[in-house]
Amino acid sequence: MYKELYRMAVYAKVVENRSFSAAAKKLGLGRSVVSQHIRSLEDGLGVRLINRNTRSFSLTDDGDRFFQSCIHMLETAEAALNTINAKQTPVRGLLRITAPHNLGLSFVVGLIHRFRSRHSDIEIDLALDDAVVNLIAEQVDIAIRVGPLRDSRHHFVRLCNSQLIICAGKTFPRDRLPKEPADLVNVPWVEVPRQSIGHRLTLLQANGSSKTVKIYPSITTNSGLAAQALIRMGDGVGILPDYAVAAELKAGSLLRVLPKWRLPSSSISAVFPNPQLPPRSRLFLAFARSEFKAAFGPEAGAT
Repeated sequence: MYKELYRMAVYAKVVENRSFSAAAKKLGLGRSVVSQHIRSLEDGLGVRLINRNTRSFSLTDDGDRFFQSCIHMLETAEAALNTINAKQTPVRGLLRITAPHNLGLSFVVGLIHRFRSRHSDIEIDLALDDAVVNLIAEQVDIAIRVGPLRDSRHHFVRLCNSQLIICAGKTFPRDRLPKEPADLVNVPWVEVPRQSIGHRLTLLQANGSSKTVKIYPSITTNSGLAAQALIRMGDGVGILPDYAVAAELKAGSLLRVLPKWRLPSSSISAVFPNPQLPPRSRLFLAFARSEFKAAFGPEAGAT
């Protein structure tokens, strides 16, 4: 067991550095030793973790999932060590975080409040921004992002899954509410382009069937909060994340459209530009993973 845990740490270092040679140098090991650790892991698991290619570095699907587990293991171990070390030397410094407005107000603000109650020596600079900011240019330590990640230069860990829900306001004319996916073509649509779903939606049913429909936006906005307000006021139908609409769906100010259908689930991730995280970032990342899992579950949003 101890050998496997060590090999998991070696594997995480290889993935973080996107290189066997760079990982070997930082670990103080020979490249052949690192390669043998990865081969032993793959043999023990019975799966391939890394696609071998002299010109590029990529993970298999199993390798990506396993990396998330390795990161979680290391964060848990470091959090345990920090619990003891913090009694002797408190972790200090400024932590710059960015998140989308809707997720920020719905969850991240409360998360930071709870984090600061435990780590009051860590200062927080929180920027809520629906745009995908440049982490290096803006000197951001951790970005919490929803949906697919496009910048392969950065490193990330998945926090949980999220479900996008098609919604309408309670004042939207009931006789115009879509009854089938094809009806979405004929209703006004409020769109947030950064959701990156495009103008074609693929909807799924529990029995595995799917329908793809084209939508035509009547209103486009770069703000998730603006889209939610416009939908609530009856200006159109649109897609909103489950974490932002749960209370309004329960209260009835928003209605779920086509409840027997769902969109593919999305992911919420913590993104950071450098794999060598300072202690304050590692503390926050471990805390955030625990909080997101407690609130949403590892498969949050799945139906």
